[in-house]
Amino acid sequence: MKSAFMCLFSMVGLTNAAYLAAPTGKVIDGEFIIVMNTNSTTADHEQVFTTTNGIRKFSIGDSFKAIHAKLDDQQIDWLKNHQAVEFIEHNQVVTTAGSDQMLKRLSCPNNQGEPLS
Repeated sequence: MKSAFMCLFSMVGLTNAAYLAAPTGKVIDGEFIIVMNTNSTTADHEQVFTTTNGIRKFSIGDSFKAIHAKLDDQQIDWLKNHQAVEFIEHNQVVTTAGSDQMLKRLSCPNNQGEPLS
């Protein structure tokens, strides 16, 4: 019974760990986006930003918080074990096919409905 409990306990611990997402675009070396859990606090966001010497913080409402940072392997390992971090991904450049033609047809306002922080 004890070994079954330990196995279950180990699995629960794994589900809380953040992961490093596989890149899908052109990677910007050494730069990452840290995405916080939806239940992370403003204090968690500030603590991760400060500890990683973040470049920029992002938040939309109370549910989305992220950080752009230059990270080394040690910082990535620390973040993978942080309870408030959902995942880490490489900062990337992603383009769409035919984006030049699409941009000519798009009309975007100069302001945004919801402010970013």
